[in-house]
This record gives sequence, C-alpha cells and structure tokens, in this order.
Amino acid sequence: MNKHQRQGNELADQTTFPADIGEELSRITTEMSYFDPDITFEMSKSTEVCPFEVSLELVEQADVVVCDYNYIFDPYVGLKAYQQDSDYGDCVLIVDEAHHVLPADWKPADVNLPVELNGVFMISVSPSAVSTTAVKLVDTVIVIGDEPTSMLREFAESNATPAPASPLGRIPKGEAIIWRKARTDPPRHFVVEPCTAERRRHVRKYAEGALPEDRSFYFRGRENKLNLRAQNLIAFTDLADGVDADTWLYHWQRGEVSGWLRRCVKDEELTDQVQALEKQVPDDADASRKAVREVIERKYTLPAEHSRTP
Repeated sequence: MNKHQRQGNELADQTTFPADIGEELSRITTEMSYFDPDITFEMSKSTEVCPFEVSLELVEQADVVVCDYNYIFDPYVGLKAYQQDSDYGDCVLIVDEAHHVLPADWKPADVNLPVELNGVFMISVSPSAVSTTAVKLVDTVIVIGDEPTSMLREFAESNATPAPASPLGRIPKGEAIIWRKARTDPPRHFVVEPCTAERRRHVRKYAEGALPEDRSFYFRGRENKLNLRAQNLIAFTDLADGVDADTWLYHWQRGEVSGWLRRCVKDEELTDQVQALEKQVPDDADASRKAVREVIERKYTLPAEHSRTP
C-alpha cells in the first residue's frame, strides 16, 4: 500500500462527511494526481456538502496547493495551516506577481507579515512595486531581464543598503544575477539550467474536465439550428464526429476550432497544429475531423505504458 492509498483510506475512515463522499475523497486521493476544482465542486454538489469544506480536507493530502493569496495572508479567511504562527517545516511558498499581492502602498502588510519569511519566494516585475515591509524580509534577490542595475538599486533602497554594481548591463535569456544582501560578495552572474521535463498540460483537466459555459465550444451550424456544447476535448471530438459535414465545415473553415483552442484551452502548440490542418485540409470534413482527433489524442491521451494499472 503506497502513501496515497494509506492517506485515502485514513481519510475515508476519519472524515465526518457522509459515507459516499468519504469514499469519493478516498478515490480522488488514490486515483488522481491532482485535485481538480471542477470535480471537487460536482462531487460536493451531488452529495450536498460544502465544496470549500471538501477542499480543506483535500489540502491535507496535497503536496502542492495553488490558491488565491488571501488564503495565506488574510488574517480573517487565511488557512490556519499556513498562517504566520504555523510551522512551515519543509514547505516552500511561492508568491507569484507579488506586486499585486503585496503592493507598495498596501499598509496592512505591516501587520499581517511575519518577522521572517523562511522558504518564501516572491516573483515580481520590480522590487519598488512590492511593499517595502515585504522586501525588507527578503535576503536574496535573483534578477533577469534588461535592467539589472535598476532592479538591484530598487532592492537595495528598500533595504536601506548601498546598491551593488551589476556584473552585466543586460542579462541574456536563460541567464540571471543573484545577490545576497547580508554578504559582502558582489552580485554573481549564472546560467540557468535548462528544463529537461516536457511541459504538458494536465491530461484530465482539459480532456475530461468541465470548462465553464463561456469557455466551451458550441456546434451551432450555418443556420444556428444546433446548440451542442463541448465542455472538454473529449466531448469536442465526439461531437465533431457526430455532426453533419456541413456543420463541421462551417466552423472549421471559419477558423473557430483553432480559435477556441487558443482562447479557451490556451494550448499554443495544439493551436498551431490545428491551424496548419485548417490550411492543409480546408474542404474535406472526414479527413479534417480525423486529423484533429489524432493531434488531440496524441497530446492529451496518456500512452499505454503511462496508464494506471489496476
């Protein structure tokens, strides 16, 4: 029995929810590599349990939690496990777009931030855009981009420290500068190790999940007689195979398929492949539908060697 199986069984035994949702939580923790908000909501709705309470249960089982900033920094609605008095242990907190979370003019930062920010990474466009209170708690800055001198100066000014000289006037792509304010060493230039892992959108999220209505694809046809909603990629390919040739070509030739993939699925690579197909097979309904299904399944269906074994 692996870690997740043990956790799933324990959750099913210990939860105060009805038995059916306890079993569902157990299934999610053992069978899914991530906890999808849409699936959590639908599961909660079907069993008449608050989705937020279910999410709190799942947080305890997760290795990585993605949430809005107020669940960390807001003293009234923040998750207790991640409040400033808690022991972070080996946790790492990544605050993306910190200039929105802790802006320079945000006064509550003086009250809500802890004395130290251990294991916290803040990502921002500029140190001057972030609350001075927060910047003072940062001991190391990593700079990329075209203006390292001004970035180092802004960071130093927020910390009332003399600004160090930048080793580069402009930092090439794939490289960076690091400076630790507590040390006497000057900023150091380094090359970032390239990522070797393939960047791939999660299979279940886009293949089987449920996109909201405003991001779904609708087969309506030339005379707007249909209203067939495809809320994910599997539904899209199934509906595409089922509609008549004229309906398919109406959307296909107008570029609506690639437009939906770019705008709503937000997969640039897949969009480029489908756009190429729109030019290669503009008039053949069967060939174009088959080609689209193949490129979608090639990216969003796990190969046999990676599928789960019973």
